[in-house]
Amino acid sequence: MQVTQAVRLPAVPERNLPEKIAVSVSARAQRAGLFSTVVDVAVENHSPSPLICDIRGRTARREIEMQPGYVWIDPNTTGTLHVRVGTRFPSIHTVVVRLRDNVREYVAETAVEAPSAIRAFPFIAALVFLAAAAVLIAGILRPRIDALTMPSRVMTHDGVDVGYSANGVGEIRYEIQRDGVAIGDGTLPHGSGTLRFVTDRAPAQYRVVLTIAGALGKVSAQRSLTAVAPPAPPVVAQIRSLDAQPAVATSGTPIAVRYNASAQSGTVRLVDSRGTPWDAAAYNPKGVTIIAAPHVDAPRHFTIRLDVRKADSLAAAAIGVEVLPQPTPSASPRARVSAAAPFTPPPSAVGNVSTNPAYIVSGTYFSVTLRGAAAHVTGRATLETAAGTPLQSSPVAPGSDAKFIAPSVKRPATFYVMVSATRDRSGQLIVVPVVVHPS
Repeated sequence: MQVTQAVRLPAVPERNLPEKIAVSVSARAQRAGLFSTVVDVAVENHSPSPLICDIRGRTARREIEMQPGYVWIDPNTTGTLHVRVGTRFPSIHTVVVRLRDNVREYVAETAVEAPSAIRAFPFIAALVFLAAAAVLIAGILRPRIDALTMPSRVMTHDGVDVGYSANGVGEIRYEIQRDGVAIGDGTLPHGSGTLRFVTDRAPAQYRVVLTIAGALGKVSAQRSLTAVAPPAPPVVAQIRSLDAQPAVATSGTPIAVRYNASAQSGTVRLVDSRGTPWDAAAYNPKGVTIIAAPHVDAPRHFTIRLDVRKADSLAAAAIGVEVLPQPTPSASPRARVSAAAPFTPPPSAVGNVSTNPAYIVSGTYFSVTLRGAAAHVTGRATLETAAGTPLQSSPVAPGSDAKFIAPSVKRPATFYVMVSATRDRSGQLIVVPVVVHPS
């Protein structure tokens, strides 16, 4: 540090001046301390002019200014300067004191021991380096498990992949437990890898324990998983096959509808090309439903549709059938010359059909009566909901009414009686609305 203005020591006047002029300077270093060394500089100026005292420290390469820097020594003055040499690199090995004026210079030197901290620094640095190396080596060689992963839930009889990462001095061992009982163990290589095992077919709790033990310690980690039974297959409606025998039927003959389905309920319908149902029957768990082929005057294509339900799922399938008219018998010679038989119109008027009683209450019997021309038809009557689901079925014959039980309702509801009527060679579908009242 430089001092811009020299410091003056206080003058000590002397009454009796010596006959000879004497100037002296000396430097003496004290014992080195931990962080600094003190040098005592004694100066005497018994001359009539002031002197300047310059104190510098000498290192291996250069000289540097020391505190208190330049000091003015007044005439007839004696004193002692205390210079503190602190820690620095490179260290100061000699303190040089110069006492001079314009023509004279007095020099004093003293060797200085480096502070104990500087002299002990190599040993401290070596100890710190060795300690850091020991900590680093211990960290590398210390047993540790960096990762152990596996799923927490699997299905029974599934394969399980257990990922691990373990390092350090020691043997890596694993153990697989099922419901607290060991079912497998062994050793694993250091580093990262995968351990695989297969769960049993029965639900159970599994645990994987990973352990690494060595001269520097022992660590372990574990993970658990639950093996559960697979869920039951969903309950859905299915139709595996649908067949109609015969595929080409004659008017008025029965058609056996055979099917293989998984369902709780359903409907078998015979519909024409416009979607109008001509006959319907409920789903039979045995897989066979009989419906009647309607009367036709010419070959006509119909569709047999199967709709089934199971829980909240639905399934449907359809198959086509051909219905042919009844063959006309050969007329006898007498019949050829006889007058033509009068034409009988089909029972088309809804007014020809009525229910008995007219006011129908749920849970009671009611009948569907055919009057007029409709009283001479043959066929089948089906009670259906407004959505088209058949509920009950009853045959229809001349002089015989169709009988049903009114469904249970909480408020007035409309149902429909579908009559597939056949007379001679004519056929017709009669739809009768029925209102059922709550009891």
